[in-house]
Amino acid sequence: MSTKHEKSVSGLAQHTVAPTETSSYTVRRGVKALLANDGQVLLVKERHSTGEPFWTLPGGGVEPGESKRDALHRELREELNCQILPQSPVEQLVYVHSSQHRTATVYTVIECGLLSDLDPSHPHGVLDARWVPADAVPARTLPQIRVLCERLWELPTGR
Repeated sequence: MSTKHEKSVSGLAQHTVAPTETSSYTVRRGVKALLANDGQVLLVKERHSTGEPFWTLPGGGVEPGESKRDALHRELREELNCQILPQSPVEQLVYVHSSQHRTATVYTVIECGLLSDLDPSHPHGVLDARWVPADAVPARTLPQIRVLCERLWELPTGR
């Protein structure tokens, strides 16, 4: 990761969004990896339960008793067969699942360094992995991820 970009990512303010009626939701914990370099972010292509493809950051759920960092290492090994170096949390995002009644996941987005090559794992639901310009993410990128990427690109040192 370039020094120029590291400064821009660490400049993101913590931002938390939560469902308005959290007591009526099942809330799960999750983690996402923000892997970025020279104005590009790594996105993975997955499918909703309806079969519709979408783009998001790599990551997934935190298992009971598992730390966020351990979950991030496990998820990226499963999804991309890669090794990462987790650094600092930069964001929290909420995803309300349409396929699971009244279930939401609060994802902690953690900036990471990439330590190995990527090898997307189709058995774990990853259809593709791609480095994309933060200011030009694919059309089917989840809205929360799109906003994060746009904010990342707007930072003066992120260009």
